[in-house]
Amino acid sequence: MKRIFGTQVAGRNAAGLLIMRLFFGLGLTLHGYQKLSSPGGAFGWADPGLHFEIPPVFQGLATLAEFGGGIAMMVGLLTPVAMLGILITMSVAIIKFHWAVRHAQYVPLRGGFDYEPAAHYFIFALGLLISGPGSFSLDALIFGRRSNDPAVVP
Repeated sequence: MKRIFGTQVAGRNAAGLLIMRLFFGLGLTLHGYQKLSSPGGAFGWADPGLHFEIPPVFQGLATLAEFGGGIAMMVGLLTPVAMLGILITMSVAIIKFHWAVRHAQYVPLRGGFDYEPAAHYFIFALGLLISGPGSFSLDALIFGRRSNDPAVVP
C-alpha cells in the first residue's frame, strides 16, 4: 500500500493542498448531493430530454464519484481510487455531454454553455492523483510515510 500512497508532502505545501482539497471536495460533494436528492435519485437523475442516455448503473457511479469522491478528497482518504473515479466521471461529462450534446466551450465569450467547472475538477483530481493529498490527510495518517522535506514527492 505504501507504494500506491507514496510519501506525502508536509509543511506549508500540505496546508495548501488541504485548503484546495476542502474547496474542490465541497464543490464535488454538492454536485453529487444534487444527484442524490433529484427526483430520480442516484440512479435516475439524468433528464431524458438531454438526448444523451446514461444507463442507471453509470448514473449511480457518477453520483458515487462526485459525492463519495468529494468527501474522500476533503479528508484525503483513498485518494488514488477516489481521484480515478473523479477523472473518469469528469472525462465523460466533458466529452459525451458538454462537447457532444451542448457544443460547449471552455469559457464562452459571448454566452452559451461552458465546461470550465468540470475541467477544473478534472485537473485538480489529476494533480492530487500525482501529488497525493499531503500529510494533513487520512491517507498519511493510515498509510504513514511522510517527508520532512516538503519538496520530496516520489
